[in-house]
Amino acid sequence: LSLQNIQFSYRKQEALHISRASFHAGRIIAIIGKNGAGKSTFVSVLCGILKNQKGCAYMDETAAPPKKRLAASYMVMQEVNHQLFTDSVEEEIVLGVREPSEERLKQVLLQMDIATLKERHPMTLSGGQKQRVAIGAAVFCGKTILVFDEPTSGLDFSHMMQTVGLLEQLKSPDIYIFVITHDYEFILSACDEVIEIENGTLKNDYLLDCAGLQKLRAFYSINSNC
Repeated sequence: LSLQNIQFSYRKQEALHISRASFHAGRIIAIIGKNGAGKSTFVSVLCGILKNQKGCAYMDETAAPPKKRLAASYMVMQEVNHQLFTDSVEEEIVLGVREPSEERLKQVLLQMDIATLKERHPMTLSGGQKQRVAIGAAVFCGKTILVFDEPTSGLDFSHMMQTVGLLEQLKSPDIYIFVITHDYEFILSACDEVIEIENGTLKNDYLLDCAGLQKLRAFYSINSNC
């Protein structure tokens, strides 16, 4: 998944400008930056939600205009209540899919550990269960670009680690996973790569190897050896 000369403006005020970037499937990629740095704008452009953009995007070296990226993307919002619409968990999972496979539905319900909740109304579930329903919907409909907005916000360590395990299950050679987060411990536990956004530009992009860990610690002003 690559971007070239991407620009986006709000009311003629430039909000995003990325000269060149490329991302590999099969990784969990953290998106970090200060409040107002452009993280949400970046993922909205990446997923084709914001369409009045300049530049080009490619998936597997094939041109991917905003409409194509939108069809391939699913975003799990920080406030997941805003994207649950139906009267049961299983209806939510298959929403928008023509002739859904019963076998595939069973697989996804088991994978997300929500099989026993399939007849429950989504709004009666816990926060973590709602999140798993939203993720299950993304997995079921075969999206290849998955974006999570602050998935560990308000979670204790135990529930954060459950989220880490869930994302690990989603890693696949044909799925791109992006996570907007401020959670240093979560990044260490779950992520393979870090994108640092500053003033609407891609300031840094690194793998979480020894050198990358030093950069991450510098961002969070943590003094420690690798």
